Amino acid sequence: IGGLGGGLERLTFNLTPGSSPDAICIRFKNAGNMLVIGPTVIWFTGGAISGVFVVNIAASQGGPDTPLTATLNIANADTLTITAPNLDPTRPTQFVVSFPNFQTFPVFERSTKSSDGNRYQTGGLADPSGTGAQDAVIARFSEDGTPIWVTILGGSGDESASYFTPISDGIAISGLTNSTDFPVSANAPAAELQGKTAAYFAFLNRDSGLLRNSTYAPLASNLGANFFLPTFNAEIVIAGKTANPDAPVPETDSGFLLRWRPLDNTFIYGLAFADPVRTINVTASGLTIYATYSETSRTPRLRIASINEIGAPVGRPVEIPLQNIQNIILLPAPNQSIFAFISVRDRQPNGYSQPFANLAHFSLLNGSTIFFRPLGSLYLPSLFDLSPSGELRLLAFPPVPVSL
Repeated sequence: IGGLGGGLERLTFNLTPGSSPDAICIRFKNAGNMLVIGPTVIWFTGGAISGVFVVNIAASQGGPDTPLTATLNIANADTLTITAPNLDPTRPTQFVVSFPNFQTFPVFERSTKSSDGNRYQTGGLADPSGTGAQDAVIARFSEDGTPIWVTILGGSGDESASYFTPISDGIAISGLTNSTDFPVSANAPAAELQGKTAAYFAFLNRDSGLLRNSTYAPLASNLGANFFLPTFNAEIVIAGKTANPDAPVPETDSGFLLRWRPLDNTFIYGLAFADPVRTINVTASGLTIYATYSETSRTPRLRIASINEIGAPVGRPVEIPLQNIQNIILLPAPNQSIFAFISVRDRQPNGYSQPFANLAHFSLLNGSTIFFRPLGSLYLPSLFDLSPSGELRLLAFPPVPVSL
């Protein structure tokens, strides 16, 4: 083993005449000297070995000026073998396998604790080649902080890990990639990168961290997901916005809604909107309610609507002209209605702005506004839900009186 420079290591195998590479097995455990040391699981996908990290092979017979075609094969989850179909058994052969050493520490940015007491963290790991690219990292820790596994997701380009959630017996992850060779699985419903950058979705085994399913987003969601919401039936509702460079300025943002089933790697629907999706919620009956709003539109408008589990509209949407929206929270209510907490920027004469909140009640049965009331200088409530008896509960600071 030896260093190649540029953050790469190499394994060199020299075979005497008459020897076969069939006996060579290369097992990867732990991606170099990482901050998290534990039973790290490395996965590979496809013949290009473009998972976790890129592993390359070069072969020659009789000297480096006589190249030989050789391929790496996946023997199992963490082991590679070598095939050289045109090998001349009468000549000596050399195989050089190179791979990144990852002598850097991952930077974890997001963390969540699941109901089983385990903690999952995502972050980034700098590509060791010095290009400035980054791979996405997700790790699982036990309740006492002991690392259980670490998985690195990446192709030849740049990856991030934005959202993740435990679901069923796995972990669903969303992020951005600009790699045309991101390791999507064989059953990917969107096997090619849409545009220069797009979201990806991956599903890892909960116990091992091995990749189960992965896919590119079916839409050119070049700004990734803003919302990643699991539903009661092990599906994920994903929403966000997309920058559209071809649209007339200043109307440059659009939005999308996706519903993904990680267990079998299928998209149930993929919907595109003229405006970004600013918030979503899922009702107990399986409806997805969402709000779209564009800050850059010449005619700013807030639109609230709902769709069923297959993406078909339910009821009638509500549209109201509104500007300078900062935050929207939607709360499903009885009789196909929605409570909404809407915070806007209140422009002051001195040039500063402060949040100003409104409480609204909309009916999606007929697309009407039941009421729209100002609450005062508020940004986000600490409590906004329905009590067990169905009454609206709103807790904010400073306190505001609410009577319905």
